[in-house]
Amino acid sequence: MIGNFPEWRSVRPISAAQVSGKNELDKHNGIFLGFFTAKYKNEYRLCFRNGGLFRGRSYFCFVEIKKGISRAHSEVIFVKNSIYLRSYTNKNNTLQTVLHMSWEAKLQHTSAQNAIHLFQFPKKELVKDFSTTFDGAAESIYFASGLDPYKEANHPYLSKTNVSFTLASNLTPNPNKNVFLVITSQPLMNGITYIPQNLKYQNRYVQVKASENSFTFNYMHPGTYYLYALYDNDGNGSIGNGDWMNATTTPFTLNPHTEFNITTNINFIIF
Repeated sequence: MIGNFPEWRSVRPISAAQVSGKNELDKHNGIFLGFFTAKYKNEYRLCFRNGGLFRGRSYFCFVEIKKGISRAHSEVIFVKNSIYLRSYTNKNNTLQTVLHMSWEAKLQHTSAQNAIHLFQFPKKELVKDFSTTFDGAAESIYFASGLDPYKEANHPYLSKTNVSFTLASNLTPNPNKNVFLVITSQPLMNGITYIPQNLKYQNRYVQVKASENSFTFNYMHPGTYYLYALYDNDGNGSIGNGDWMNATTTPFTLNPHTEFNITTNINFIIF
C-alpha cells in the first residue's frame, strides 16, 4: 500500500477529452495520474491511469481490463465539489484486493478555467485506441515504464520547468538540510507579508537537499506561476522564524510544449 496523497494539488484538462495531474515529494518519489477516453472492443471507454513511485453523488468503478475486478479496480465518488478516489490491487492472486492508494480532494479555486475554455472540455473525442493493445497480454498492469502503452512523455500540452536556486554570500547552508521549492498560481507574499489564504493555490511542491541546487518539474500545466525557495534552517520540516527564503517573489509564465529555466536567490532570513 502506498497510502494517501494530501499534497496532490492540481488536476486540469490537457486536451478536450482528458485531465491529468502530477505530484512529487522529492526526486525519487512522484506519481502521475489521468482520466481519458479510449477505444476498446469497438466501444468508447473512460480510462483511469496512474503510475510512479510513492509512499450530490456520482460513483464510478474502473476495472483492470484483462483479469477484472479481482485483480485491480478503482472507485471514484463525486459529492458536490469533492472527489474521493480509492484504488485496489491484488498482486498475489489471493481472494480479494487490498487498498493501494487513496486521494480525497475538493475544489479550491478556478485556475483550471483557462484550460477548460481552451479545449472546450469536455468533448467525446478519442485520445487512445486500445483496440489491440492488450491482445495476448495477461493483464493491463505494467511494472516497467518502457512497456506503458500511454507513456507520461506522450501526453499532450504539458511542459517542463527546470528550477535552480542560489544562496546569498552571507548565508552558509548545511548541504544535508532541505530546501522546499513551492510553485503557486497566486503569490504567497505581498512584499515581505505572508498571504496565508493563497496557500490553496499551491500547484507543485518538492523538497531537495541544499547541496542539489536544482529540480525539474515534469508534466506541468501551462500557466502563470510564482516560485518560492525556502531553506529549512532549523530542520523541523516546516518554515518559520530563522529559516531562509527568496526575498523577491519570482513570477514566470509557462507555455505549452516548452522547457522553461528559472533561477531564484535565497537571501532573506525570516523573523
